[in-house]
Amino acid sequence: MTYGDSAGQREVMGRSAHAAFLDDAGASLGLRSSRGASAFLGGVPPRAARGSSFFGTTIKFFPKSPELKEQEVSCDQDLGVCNRECEKRYGDRRAEFEEPCKLAVAQHFEDGCFPPFARVCERTAGELWISEVKVGHELKTSSGWSKVIASLHSDAQGSFQYFCLQTADGRSLSLTGDHLLRLRRDDVWHWRRAKDARIGDQLEDAEGDSVELVKMSCVPWQGAYAPLTLCGELLVDGWRCSCFAPRWALPHDFCQAAFAPLRAAVLAAQKIKTSQDLEAPGACLSLGSLWLAAEDVWLFYHQAL
Repeated sequence: MTYGDSAGQREVMGRSAHAAFLDDAGASLGLRSSRGASAFLGGVPPRAARGSSFFGTTIKFFPKSPELKEQEVSCDQDLGVCNRECEKRYGDRRAEFEEPCKLAVAQHFEDGCFPPFARVCERTAGELWISEVKVGHELKTSSGWSKVIASLHSDAQGSFQYFCLQTADGRSLSLTGDHLLRLRRDDVWHWRRAKDARIGDQLEDAEGDSVELVKMSCVPWQGAYAPLTLCGELLVDGWRCSCFAPRWALPHDFCQAAFAPLRAAVLAAQKIKTSQDLEAPGACLSLGSLWLAAEDVWLFYHQAL
């Protein structure tokens, strides 16, 4: 037998052993195929890298092993492209390199979101994980119920750095550093970024009460979600939070005004549908429904100015 034949047999045997392992893993996990087990155990395979229209950037990070030096990854200034570069370069050493690399990417781009284990209250379904929230759900806010009109962020795969804020009554809130929440400092309420919070600040809960912040920590976690409601707010784990996480120090009201066209379009569509439902079946758009929609658009633009 030649060396090439021996190597070929070893490769075939290796693939067979790997397939058998996935079949056993799939059976123990209740998955119906080795392909499902592969997806569960290894994650979705990285997509082929592709260029973008962004300029280049350099991401720096320290691997988990303390003796290793700081690493650099050069990629286009785009979150997805940089994450794929981490997968391509460090996929064979996931715990030591790939995960710290993706965490550094998330910190570089500062996506503002909540972790998948954050809880919200939906009008008909009750308590939900924020990862379960869909467009059309109505979420509890400090002023009532507000419909979800879009998802500002929904990523089940990426790694993100979260600030964990713990209060004097034992409760906590986790969110990314740029996300806005309601804080009181020096007896004045403001919308502030989570990373700007200080020990001694007070958070506003669902009942409008203030609770002192006593501890802050950072924790990496996989997954990030940020639903957008009509009112621009929501209650997360019982705390009053904004839907927005501006990279620059922009006020909550400015962010809410920026989404006025989207809110106007959503309400206009709802009003048109309601008007059509009241008319004869199969009727086309009426002049009255279009007028009501235009009125809503004008009102929202007027509020935004």
